[in-house]
Amino acid sequence: MTHIVVRDIVDNVLIADIFSIIVDETQDLSRHKQVAIILRYVNNDFSPIEAFLGFYKVESTDGLTLSLLTKNVLISNGLQLECLRGQCYDLAVSMRGAYKGVQSRIKEENPLALYVHCNAHILNLCLVDLSKQISHVKNVFGTLSTLHNYINTSSKRQAVFDNMRSKLNMKMGDGPSTLKKS
Repeated sequence: MTHIVVRDIVDNVLIADIFSIIVDETQDLSRHKQVAIILRYVNNDFSPIEAFLGFYKVESTDGLTLSLLTKNVLISNGLQLECLRGQCYDLAVSMRGAYKGVQSRIKEENPLALYVHCNAHILNLCLVDLSKQISHVKNVFGTLSTLHNYINTSSKRQAVFDNMRSKLNMKMGDGPSTLKKS
């Protein structure tokens, strides 16, 4: 099923002819390194479309590894690096580095693939900084972090938490707006 959705996304990108990528490294719940790759293109109505291509596990997050992964994902999906016009990453040196970062390695092969820092990351950094300045917000996040660490360091506490969550009909990652009424 997933490959059908990805194929549909790629077909739309091929129709658009040129595209950009948004790449971000993160950790999954089991603390494995992974990379999210998103394609951005313009459809026939000249509306920008961002489509999630997938998560890809990586052993390392250095510039060489991430640039090879990015190129391999594009090529394996039938997308030509020559059609890439934009690269969007966070401030990590492995991504933005002028000599060994992903953007510079891709730009060596395609000088038309311009690098732009992701504004969403700038906003996130601002919100994190702001949350440290407001004592009530700082206390809430501190309490949540302490609670999370307390639950996650014990399989027994994690099982109790999971049991309580299932009784409330909550799924992992769901917020309070998705609670089901009994």
